[in-house]
Amino acid sequence: MNKIEDVLFCLGGYDLEMEEIKKILAAHNIDFLDADLSWGASWKDYQTEPYLEQIAKALNDGKTIVGIELSDFPSNKEQFMSIDHHNERQNEPCAIEQIASLLYVRFIRCNISQHNFTYFYNFLMSFYSGN
Repeated sequence: MNKIEDVLFCLGGYDLEMEEIKKILAAHNIDFLDADLSWGASWKDYQTEPYLEQIAKALNDGKTIVGIELSDFPSNKEQFMSIDHHNERQNEPCAIEQIASLLYVRFIRCNISQHNFTYFYNFLMSFYSGN
């Protein structure tokens, strides 16, 4: 995954954090799938059409699939990456912070200006990381 264009995000269940992640991705025209899931969503929710076909195409195009807060996500496979901060991953940064970090690194490599993460995003990061 060298460029942000090489990534397809799959959104997890909706809460305030996921809605803000969706806004960030949309604001930067970053590819994502949204199955309009509720909290506690699973990778299995994306194993139906039209998502299955879109994921298969992305994999064939060499993209990395990034699941955000999806249980049962196959993060141990090549071309898959999981973003989460719940249960056994509770010591990791909140999802929006992991996304911000990933996008910032990718933006630098792509020579795209850094997204201005405002006080509101900092608040969300703090709120969802429990700090």
